[in-house]
Amino acid sequence: MCWPATSVSATTALKGAPPHDHHPSQQHGQRPVHQRREPRARNPRPVRGHHRADRLRGGVHQQSRPDRPCRHAPPGPADARAEGAHRRAPARQVRRAALLRSPGGGHMKTTRRRDWWTLGGVGVVAAAAVIASFTAQAGLGRLAGWDAALALPGGLEVSLSWLLPLCVDAYGAVATRITVNAKYSAETRKHALIHAVGAVVVSIIGNAIYHALEAGVLHLGSSRWVLVVAVSMVPPVALGALAHLMALCARDDTTEPASCEPASESAPAAAPVRTDDAPTAEPSPPTGVGEEPVRVEHVTRVPHTPRTGPAPRAVAAARTGVVELATVRADRTERTERVDRTAFIAELARQIFTAEADGNRWEPDYDELEARSGYRRSWCEKAVRDARALAAHDQPSTTSTHDTDADAGDADQHTGHGASENEVAQ
Repeated sequence: MCWPATSVSATTALKGAPPHDHHPSQQHGQRPVHQRREPRARNPRPVRGHHRADRLRGGVHQQSRPDRPCRHAPPGPADARAEGAHRRAPARQVRRAALLRSPGGGHMKTTRRRDWWTLGGVGVVAAAAVIASFTAQAGLGRLAGWDAALALPGGLEVSLSWLLPLCVDAYGAVATRITVNAKYSAETRKHALIHAVGAVVVSIIGNAIYHALEAGVLHLGSSRWVLVVAVSMVPPVALGALAHLMALCARDDTTEPASCEPASESAPAAAPVRTDDAPTAEPSPPTGVGEEPVRVEHVTRVPHTPRTGPAPRAVAAARTGVVELATVRADRTERTERVDRTAFIAELARQIFTAEADGNRWEPDYDELEARSGYRRSWCEKAVRDARALAAHDQPSTTSTHDTDADAGDADQHTGHGASENEVAQ
């Protein structure tokens, strides 16, 4: 631990003698504390504008310290200008941040400058293409007999031949816009793509025919009626195709997403129908090993109440070997006969125990188990696993199947004939 320099200096002044030679700091070849120099503080990273202030001040900038006098010259006009440079930079940043911030006080957002050269080039190309295509198709309309003119106020007349390029090119532009709009369905955009390609093809063919006729390469002669019929078909076909496309778009706009509300609120759900004749009982709490609850679709959940009647089917099946079937999820699958899981596991456990008692190893036939249970392979594998655990835990009873009804009705009273309800659940 180093001694403070002030305390050593005070002690030396009082005694009038240098410190003793047995100072702890001299044992390691170090200088005495009163002879050590204090470390110089590092200059922090210069703030934006400091270099400008240094040039204006005409000297080297040095960080001032409280215990040392400042070496700078007295403040003057150059210092005032430098301080102004310090103040202007944050002000510009604040104004820029205020401009970039959204009106609602949201997060910062970046703005991209538009490439006016690109936009200008696109405008020039679009204008040239429109004028050239419109002129060619309008000339084709005049050759087909569209010589009428529409009188406008002020003595102006507009030739109806210009309606042909409007029908074709405007229709193609609308179809292209629908094609790239993500709010419409894939089917609607596919139809719009077909319509857009068709409009472009019709425009290309019309321009080619007009220029071929003007250049004298193509001569109609007696087949002029073909051109008249083809040009006259364009407006009604474009109108019908556009109406069909608008109908598809309207269907997408009015189609609502599937409702997420449960089916029990909209319509009463049908209760499961049992196919067995055995007396029904309320199910016991699921406490089995690896037990998987039977999934029933669209059935209102009923609060559980304690069982007061006869034993459930699981205990009866564990004692008699009878598996009862129930109709579950009849509206979701063709295999409507689904076996009760607890009773099914109890029967498999009895078969496993009987085979092991005879000195044989019981191997499951999953095809036969799927046909009996009505479930898939994964469900049967889990049932076999739980049945092996149940067979290893306790010995199932082998009571005759002729006493099924009697044992099922008196399951709560007779506890010495087979496994109890808790054992079957485990």
